[in-house]
Amino acid sequence: MDIITIPYHLILPSIIGLLIIGLLIIFKKRFWTKTYCKSLWFSACVFFGLYSIIVGYAAYEDIWLHLELEKYDLNNNLFFDGEECTNEHCTELMKKLVNDTGRNLSVFTGGIKALVIAIPILLVGVATERLTK
Repeated sequence: MDIITIPYHLILPSIIGLLIIGLLIIFKKRFWTKTYCKSLWFSACVFFGLYSIIVGYAAYEDIWLHLELEKYDLNNNLFFDGEECTNEHCTELMKKLVNDTGRNLSVFTGGIKALVIAIPILLVGVATERLTK
């Protein structure tokens, strides 16, 4: 079994997001003393949680594809000749691995998707805090 390359451009943002969630939980009391900061705290937790899940799943899928494709490398040289990859499943795995624009850009698209979900949560939280006061 050869070394699998870890996609650092996917792992690091996911770990940073999880660390920020940890910091938000540690400093929760500072956020909960001010008026609209409860909603900001909750929406920040949702944003970083979703972002970490999206980017972490992309990293998991990249590593899984490398591991699955390595099963078809018969001579363990990390190159696929025409003889090694004759199976339909192998060619589909190679297509998924080569056409990985979506996984590589998940750092940006994950942030956009998480922001689209976190902003309405923030607005609803601020509106409910205003209406209750």
